This record gives sequence, structure tokens and C-alpha cells, in this order.
Amino acid sequence: MWIVLLHLIRVGLWAVVFWQARELPTLETAVYFSLATYTTIGFGDVVLGPGWRVLAGIEGLTGIPLVSWSTAFVFAVVNRMYEHWRHVHEAS
Repeated sequence: MWIVLLHLIRVGLWAVVFWQARELPTLETAVYFSLATYTTIGFGDVVLGPGWRVLAGIEGLTGIPLVSWSTAFVFAVVNRMYEHWRHVHEAS
């Protein structure tokens, strides 16, 4: 749960930057754009101006690995829990 919260904070920070720079009309649009960009390099229905497109790409390039690392971390934790469970139940 904490991992998701950390990702949402990061997305929110990106959204505030785009909104405060007046690149996107509303905070809701900025959050939507940032969520899509952070996880999938966007949908293309909301776009930034020419000077900001590279920054949106950087958001995507940082978001995808962070989501991947979070997935790997959760998998490692679940795998360790399973191995412990299996070890305990094999001993019985």
C-alpha cells in the first residue's frame, strides 16, 4: 500500500508542475495526464506544448522503471512469504 502512495505522490508532484506552469488547464487534467504519462507514456488525448514535451517524456522514462521495480519488490516479498509458508508446512 505504501508503494502505491509513493507513486501517487510522485504523479501528483508532476501534475502540479504542469498545472502551475499553465501547460494544462485544470489540476484534474494535469493529474490525468501525469498518471497516463507516468505509467504508459500517455494516450495522446492530452498533450503539452512544444517546450514541455521532453519533460513529459522524462516523466515516462522515470515512471516506468519505478513501477517495474515496485512490481519486482512486491513479487519478491510474496515469494519469500510463500517459501516461508512452504517450509513451515513441509516440516509438519
